[in-house]
Amino acid sequence: MPVGLKIDVFSSEVAESLPDLLKLLDEYQLKATFFPQLADISSGFFSRFLDTGKPQAVGGEEIWLALKEAGHEIGALPSDAGLWQQRILDSDARWTRSQIKSGRDAYQRLFGEPPKAFAAPGFLINADTPVIEAALGFTYAVDTRGVVPYRPRNGGCLQLPVTLLSIDEALQAGEPAENLHQFLFMESQKPLVSGHVFNFTPAGSDHLAVLEKLIVMWMGSQRNVMTLSGLLAEAGDEFPTHDIGMMCSDSGVARYAAQGDRSPD
Repeated sequence: MPVGLKIDVFSSEVAESLPDLLKLLDEYQLKATFFPQLADISSGFFSRFLDTGKPQAVGGEEIWLALKEAGHEIGALPSDAGLWQQRILDSDARWTRSQIKSGRDAYQRLFGEPPKAFAAPGFLINADTPVIEAALGFTYAVDTRGVVPYRPRNGGCLQLPVTLLSIDEALQAGEPAENLHQFLFMESQKPLVSGHVFNFTPAGSDHLAVLEKLIVMWMGSQRNVMTLSGLLAEAGDEFPTHDIGMMCSDSGVARYAAQGDRSPD
């Protein structure tokens, strides 16, 4: 059963952890799917890159071009991930389309081709989002939580849901920091038809240490860790149809989009 690795990079601060993350992925010869905030890359930032071992100034464009060249998958975000999370639930189709199109266009300017994947920050969408994603040419979207890839009942882009808690969410749920890798590994052992999707944010050495322990456990149990496109390719081309609903976190504060009931075939 495969594990798709989704990596969010919403800011230059988070991107500072990229060199160590890339070194880790390279060590285990793994590829992942990254969702960077490409609208901000023109400013660049100060970082170590790959295995140079010393600080150097690296523009954001160079990092993402090199990542794609190395075989990692890159997806698109809306033009402003923070604003999206603040406004998307109450916004109309026009505003939603402008955000998604701007993110798509930033990707196309950088890579010279349209993106295949889109991700909704915070798993927040409105009813128009999947339809707009499909109209703008995306192959799939990571907008929701759930258990299997599916097509929205009201039409729109194929959805690949995240199945596992993130490291921060596991901590918020009360899992001890020293046991996070064991908890997440056991969660990933639950059998799902198309495998699991793990959402990771490179937020420092503690998170990277947990990810490395997870990778070792996954590989030791013969689990294939791969890009999201790779996971979808293994899932085939027949997908069920489901509703999309809004759920509340255990605290009752945070809301997120989730895979709902299956529609009759």
